[in-house]
Amino acid sequence: MTNSVFFWLALFLVPSAVWFLLQQRAKRRAATANPDVLDLDAEVLAEMAAVGVDLAKEQRLEFFLVLPTESAAREAATRIRAMGFEAEAVAAPPEASWVCLAQKSLVPHLQNLKSLRSQFDTIATSLGGEYDGWGSPVGE
Repeated sequence: MTNSVFFWLALFLVPSAVWFLLQQRAKRRAATANPDVLDLDAEVLAEMAAVGVDLAKEQRLEFFLVLPTESAAREAATRIRAMGFEAEAVAAPPEASWVCLAQKSLVPHLQNLKSLRSQFDTIATSLGGEYDGWGSPVGE
């Protein structure tokens, strides 16, 4: 296997335990919360703060767009790279779909995250997919 394959296997098969817990907790709350007051970005920020992350400092954030085809994922990656992010199209075999993984180090301000959610949602929707949220490998 190439180094690239090992990198992607490590990225998706051995995710940070803290990141996983943050995402799962936010999803559980989303399932039971009133959709009118739900703010997933604020929820994840609160969880990060609760585990001791200094939100005033730059964090490595990862954003996920789920797309139906490789070409759609590659197009999303191209558009997102134009926004100053690192972005790659990655096969997601269990769901037989593709993921555009975008990464960037930035200070996680709520308003910026909401703006990014809107931009990523627009990109994903225009390509037949959906924006699946963000996280941070805070346990690494």
